[in-house]
Amino acid sequence: AEHAENPYVLLYRTFQTWWMVVFYTLWIATLGFYIVNDFENILKVTGWDNKIRIIKDEIVKPKTIAYTLSIILCLGFIAVAINAYMHANNLIL
Repeated sequence: AEHAENPYVLLYRTFQTWWMVVFYTLWIATLGFYIVNDFENILKVTGWDNKIRIIKDEIVKPKTIAYTLSIILCLGFIAVAINAYMHANNLIL
């Protein structure tokens, strides 16, 4: 019951096998496609559905922003799983 009281132990035990990391990564990547649609809808509802100028002459579409935000969010979650795997298997200190 040690891992039930300590969330870090639970995290390391969950991701100590490589196949769990692969399954989790695929699940998060699949979820990322859904999140792209959500971010795009948020931009449309808030009135940012026109082309957005970020830099002087650069025009960025809302779909580009949605993909960028989704990729950053998904990579953050995947990094936690990979870090836990590496710590659980003593690959990094």
